[in-house]
Amino acid sequence: MTANGPPFGFAIRRNGSCLRDIGECDTDAGKDPVTSQHFWRCCPTGATCSDANTGLCCPDEEDCRQEVSNPAHCANATWDLYRNYDGGHFCCEQGQYGFNRSQGGVGCGTEQDLMIESRTSLSVVSLGTTPTPSSSPISSSSPTSSNSPTSSSSPASSSSSSSNAGAIAGGVVGGVAGVAIIVALLWYFMRRRPQKQPPQAQTPITGAAMLQHESFQSPGIPSELDGNSSVAELPSHKENTLHELPESAKS
Repeated sequence: MTANGPPFGFAIRRNGSCLRDIGECDTDAGKDPVTSQHFWRCCPTGATCSDANTGLCCPDEEDCRQEVSNPAHCANATWDLYRNYDGGHFCCEQGQYGFNRSQGGVGCGTEQDLMIESRTSLSVVSLGTTPTPSSSPISSSSPTSSNSPTSSSSPASSSSSSSNAGAIAGGVVGGVAGVAIIVALLWYFMRRRPQKQPPQAQTPITGAAMLQHESFQSPGIPSELDGNSSVAELPSHKENTLHELPESAKS
């Protein structure tokens, strides 16, 4: 902070009220007779608001207009600086527009606020700085130059993230496909192998089976217990053979 730099400089114009919850002080800038909006001149914490030096944020009650006008700057480095109808200066938040009121006075508002017939837009004298993520302000001479670093770095990081995600997804899909092919080949070759026939169980020989075997023998050939096919009989004699007593027995 320089001797006459922020928080010392020209005040910002706000509609409704100043941001007292963050320590802003204020002086009344009057009410718009057309819209009845109440405007305030607001200064950041560390500066002094004085009705004797309206529109200025000074170190104390003394007039500091000459000090903060060489060069002219806002009491907050992020505010945009405008020149009003009487040659003085005032500030607006970034994203808002400074305007003159036909009934007297100045203010800040949106594009829709500029559509009101009693207001005339003003050209910005200097743009405020835009803080970086590390909270160190970077000066910019135009909205295009202040936004260009962010817009150029964002697509690069987005492209890098997309390529990394694509590589990971491709590796996973390729690995799953390889495993599926190996499993399919193993299944195919296992199906092609000849399957061994199970050994046939031998039927035990039982008494019923032996009887069944004997029942199939030829009925014309008798068999005996020893299983021989030959038939043995007692000696046979002719039926007409006569047996007589000896001669001595006849008498």
